[in-house]
Amino acid sequence: MRRSEHRFTTAMSAGLAALTATMSAPLRAAAQESNDPPRHASAVEARASYDTSGLALLGGLGTQYGSAGFTAEYYLPIGPWPLHVAPFASLGRWVIAGTNGAFAPAGGVALAFGHRHRIYADVSFGPMRSQTLQLHGTVVDARLLYGLETGIGWEYMAASGFTLRILPLGLAVGLDPRLPAGGHTAYYAPAAAIGWKLW
Repeated sequence: MRRSEHRFTTAMSAGLAALTATMSAPLRAAAQESNDPPRHASAVEARASYDTSGLALLGGLGTQYGSAGFTAEYYLPIGPWPLHVAPFASLGRWVIAGTNGAFAPAGGVALAFGHRHRIYADVSFGPMRSQTLQLHGTVVDARLLYGLETGIGWEYMAASGFTLRILPLGLAVGLDPRLPAGGHTAYYAPAAAIGWKLW
């Protein structure tokens, strides 16, 4: 009788141990999974355009965009900080009356600090004003005068690459030797642009 009771007790103990192991296995797996880093979130973050190098194409208004034109910029991340340097080249049409829409190239370099919402600043060389030659009130010739421009403002770049830029603080300084003596050589030069970072 004692042997039967011992066997029964042993069988019950073994059964309880097996049941406990079976029930605790999913709990241990769930706990391990909760401690692991979120792989999906990190993968999405790694693909975000605002943290990667790549080419952006924008259309804008401002001296750095040739008055009204398009610009191509290439963002390059610097170090572990959310800082990018972006050389750019632009081609636009000078839309000031009297210049007959002359083509206006420009180029420079920009710095962007931040992730989605970032501080943006640029320095460029491009057209800052125009000169016209009139004969009896009719414009017979027009030329663009060049100088340095700097702008500071805000840029928003979505993870998809959509980009919006507003630079309310801008200054253009004339360096062209053809500027008239005693004339204005510095101008307020705000700018704005919208476009897409392709990758």
